[in-house]
Amino acid sequence: MSKKNTRKVYKLAEVRPAYEEAVGSEGGVVEFEGTDGKTYTFPHPLFMDDDQQEAMDGASTKYEISEVLLGDQYEDFVAAGNSLDDLGMLFGMVSREAQEKAQKVRLTRR
Repeated sequence: MSKKNTRKVYKLAEVRPAYEEAVGSEGGVVEFEGTDGKTYTFPHPLFMDDDQQEAMDGASTKYEISEVLLGDQYEDFVAAGNSLDDLGMLFGMVSREAQEKAQKVRLTRR
């Protein structure tokens, strides 16, 4: 009697949606409200594209990191009196939560 093939085969197309659902980040973006009441966004740490990740790797100050995270929103964010330190803490919290939630993701296999 031959053994049944028990090799796992995952579908790559299912990976990102499963992680987006797990971490609650539709489209790979984090939305948050600034102290000015305006809604801002930054790329979710798990879903940064290669250019964003490279820019984050090259950023060394809170100003550079915030510019990478906020992109075109940076000037408005700062001008409205929002805190770059608070943005950094939010990004760190989202990163930690994502790691915890990502460990629980289970993909279907065939």
